[in-house]
Amino acid sequence: MKPIPTRSDWLLPFIRVLSDEQPHKRGDILKSVANQLNLTEAQLGTRFAVNDQLVVRYYLDSCEAKFCKAGWVVKLEPNEDNMSDVFQITPLGLEEFQKNPEQISIAYLRSFWKQG
Repeated sequence: MKPIPTRSDWLLPFIRVLSDEQPHKRGDILKSVANQLNLTEAQLGTRFAVNDQLVVRYYLDSCEAKFCKAGWVVKLEPNEDNMSDVFQITPLGLEEFQKNPEQISIAYLRSFWKQG
């Protein structure tokens, strides 16, 4: 099995899904990102040995947290079933995405994190 793309590789596909400015459910975002990254069924089912968490869910949650903390994405509707949580890009996120999508990295997002 080919390796799952790294967390950093997930950033651009994640924000690309939201760049249409429409609200998206977490489950739909995962499907779109998996499609963009050409993930196989085996990759989608891969779990961490330590805690049995799905790797793709961890990477998706990581993207969400980093973009939300940077102010590029907002969670509109938290739900009991968190795969139904709804997210939308902010004006800042859209502006930055349109400027230079290739510059998007964890380090770049950190430059937007608010201190405190």
